[in-house]
Amino acid sequence: MGFFSRKEKSRDVAVKRLNSFVRTTRGTTRTMENKSDEINYMVEYIKDYAYRNLNVEKNDVKVHITKDGSSVTLVANIFYEGRN
Repeated sequence: MGFFSRKEKSRDVAVKRLNSFVRTTRGTTRTMENKSDEINYMVEYIKDYAYRNLNVEKNDVKVHITKDGSSVTLVANIFYEGRN
């Protein structure tokens, strides 16, 4: 049972961080003229975050983008190998 609560807890933390990131990004960035510029900015931010905080190379972070109507979904796959 403890395993499941840990998983739910880490999911809640991830959701809170993402919501915080989106709120602060909207307030600090200028309005992008083109939506693709905004998407590219988000992809680069995700790669930079993983590079700085997770000790992975930027080319080991793959971001998949799905556009559905007016919504955009970003899914990041981070290929991580523990380094001794």
